[in-house]
Amino acid sequence: MLQPAAIDGLAFARNSAVIEGRLGMESLTRLTQSESSRAVLDFVLTGEFNGRGKPGLTLAVDVRRSYFQVCRQIRP
Repeated sequence: MLQPAAIDGLAFARNSAVIEGRLGMESLTRLTQSESSRAVLDFVLTGEFNGRGKPGLTLAVDVRRSYFQVCRQIRP
């Protein structure tokens, strides 16, 4: 299980760092309440520079389960 960590985004991008991991839904409280506790969330966080030379982070997420429903709420 991954432990929460602070990331220096600029240093992460400069070093082209990559973090890959897997989280069980039991570690994501709101999703566990939505009866999705058997799913797993795989992620890859990549530090990089875009085409204009600006540093940035890219997060790719893949959720695996035969049936998964997420309600997304956007707040102003």
